[in-house]
Amino acid sequence: MPGLTSTGFEVPTLQELIDIQVALHQSQFGASVDVSEASPFGQLAAINAERELLVWQGLQAVWAAFTVDGAAGVNLDQLAAITGSVRRAAAPSLVTATLSGTPATLIPSGSVASVTGTGARFVTLADATI
Repeated sequence: MPGLTSTGFEVPTLQELIDIQVALHQSQFGASVDVSEASPFGQLAAINAERELLVWQGLQAVWAAFTVDGAAGVNLDQLAAITGSVRRAAAPSLVTATLSGTPATLIPSGSVASVTGTGARFVTLADATI
């Protein structure tokens, strides 16, 4: 069941919300009412479910703002302030990279590499050879 549960905040799927809307239409107007996707009631159910999903997603964002793993920006600062903590300023990272490719290829100092999926970028500090 969506909402606040023992495992956290759960958002219903769009289809679950459409199903609820359809059931409401059928309970109000009878089981024989046309709630197919092309019918006015079916379209109304989809429109209302889509709008309701936005509300659920907004509630999820508010919930996340009160968790260490979900908070970001000013929300994280305010959450940290509860314990007297202060967020550290961003600092550069240093990584060890493993290069692969054509043997004897020169990788000059200042070359940029990025991490797939995160967009994190790193600049080489010295020449390297594969």
